[in-house]
Amino acid sequence: MSAPRLELKVVAARKAAERYLASVAPYLTGDPHDPGDGYLVSTLYYDKRDLAGYRAKLDGLPRRTRVRLRQYGHEPGAFVEIRERIGPLVAKSRAPVELGALLARWRGLAPPLRLDGDDPDAAVRERADVLVRYGLQRATIVTHYRRRAWVGRWDPQVRITLDTRLTASPPPERDDLWTPSTREILPPTHGVLEIKGPSLPCWAASALAAAGLEPQRYSKFVQGVNVLGGRR
Repeated sequence: MSAPRLELKVVAARKAAERYLASVAPYLTGDPHDPGDGYLVSTLYYDKRDLAGYRAKLDGLPRRTRVRLRQYGHEPGAFVEIRERIGPLVAKSRAPVELGALLARWRGLAPPLRLDGDDPDAAVRERADVLVRYGLQRATIVTHYRRRAWVGRWDPQVRITLDTRLTASPPPERDDLWTPSTREILPPTHGVLEIKGPSLPCWAASALAAAGLEPQRYSKFVQGVNVLGGRR
């Protein structure tokens, strides 16, 4: 599991977000995962049939756990992630998975997970398997967006991202999270800035204040459920 970190989100007009990024550019360098023009992120979220995780997010419960599958672009591989909210901090565990095999298993179409004791990621896969299969969770929605990313020039634990073209779609029926059938969850004129790290750097906070931007509660998962009519 990664060390717990602070995550701040700001929904802003893209022009305002670009001005903010320009103001903090001296403190940042390109994220090695970003080729320069961003990359596609598709995330499949799991929740119970009564959307208990969705409701916990709306209620602002201080401790929350969520399982999700994340795919970059149209690559055949993916990552399973367990995201845990502990008060103001977020911790995340992730492990690479074979997307098609895992989707089949969690649909009940394949045998239970067999673990390799020598695999350092086995514990993450096992815990995710337990949370989904025995926690009676089901695939709920998929979100898609284009992400640009930077890390701190002097502190690589600091990461700033800008997500745009945010859409949502129902769970996939095939072994690829991407689908052209999507609904917008944020106008194309806006994006989501995220600032992540052990703490909020002074330069990042000062630039937010100077730009008139304020952190706020925002969840792509919640917005996706809303636009797809999944509220109960």
